[in-house]
Amino acid sequence: MKFTIIRSKFLEGLKSVQNIVANKGSLQILQNVLIEAKDKKLFMTTTDLDISVRSVVPCDVTESGSTTIPVRILFSTISKVTEGPVVVEIDAQDRATISAGSATFKIAGMSVHDFPPVPSGEGKLSYTLPQTTFREMLRKTSYAASQDDTRKTLKGVLMSFKGGKLTMVATDGRRLALVEQEVEFPAEAEQDIVLPSKAVAELTRSLASEGDVKITVQKSQVVFNLGITQVSSKLLDEVYPNYRQVIP
Repeated sequence: MKFTIIRSKFLEGLKSVQNIVANKGSLQILQNVLIEAKDKKLFMTTTDLDISVRSVVPCDVTESGSTTIPVRILFSTISKVTEGPVVVEIDAQDRATISAGSATFKIAGMSVHDFPPVPSGEGKLSYTLPQTTFREMLRKTSYAASQDDTRKTLKGVLMSFKGGKLTMVATDGRRLALVEQEVEFPAEAEQDIVLPSKAVAELTRSLASEGDVKITVQKSQVVFNLGITQVSSKLLDEVYPNYRQVIP
């Protein structure tokens, strides 16, 4: 595997995926970023098993392939080099050789076979709305979600797709926030899901000031396609009854 990428583009992609990387003490593979070079693009993915983030940036691919590299070490390394082309070559033992100008670095990686599977973003039920609108809806509701670990059904935001609109609700049992937005979708796509607060925080960081977000629901997972970034998350298993009581 070998590719050449502009330093600023590499850093841009790494910044967008490193926030959810697990701290030391967890599985080593969860501290790595999955890197895939193909079709003139570099795909970078991280996960903590509950949330996954994928970013796509352009690059010149000499030899396609994939590997995983400790993301914080990789980010620190790329931050130190001067702006310009960065050449990354991965050998059969998943060792990365990074060349930028007169500097050369070597980082030990791990096989992609150890990396957890990531949702594809495909599904029968999907919804589309502007990213700015979705971010504002999250801002107006997420503050009311519970912070109590003993009340897991309240540690998130309800997203209810009913009657041609998206209703979002959050409550901690004492206060409640609700906001609505018209969204086009077929009647068979009506459903309720609860997005965990952890995923809400990551989306708030990732949503852009332009473009649309495509939301795809896959059984116990939901995928948010933001263009160059994709955020996927497990859903809370239960819907708190008080959510439904306030939805018109």
